[in-house]
Amino acid sequence: MGTIVKTSTRAFFPLLLVYGLYVIANGHLTPGGGFQGGVLFGSAFILLLIGFGYNKVSAMVSDLKLSLIQSAGALTFVLIGLAGMLFANGFLQNWLAHELPGHFLSAGTMPFLDLAVGVNVGAGVFIIALMMLAILWEEDGVD
Repeated sequence: MGTIVKTSTRAFFPLLLVYGLYVIANGHLTPGGGFQGGVLFGSAFILLLIGFGYNKVSAMVSDLKLSLIQSAGALTFVLIGLAGMLFANGFLQNWLAHELPGHFLSAGTMPFLDLAVGVNVGAGVFIIALMMLAILWEEDGVD
């Protein structure tokens, strides 16, 4: 890729990450949440693939690391749900004290569930893109 694409990738990558985290963190206050923020987060890494190529990005991130990150997101979601059974009345039941409306913990466990879903979806989207490019790279030798 050319200098313009690589420079644009360097500029937009952190912006997409921050915006994805913003959507995840404010999912209980605004439209959005873990899934939408996770897709934004995964899209930031797909932008790296476009800007720098499959070889460089796949050398930095292994499939095992991505699978572990995705599994950690799913496990965190389940553990928060089980904590609801332990500390409240049922699975995914809110067990955190409520704060004033509009604050981070005003939704109880929801921001943490959004974060777990965001991690899971972001890693999953990136894994799908890596797999598709790996197949293309093997067939055509494309970088």
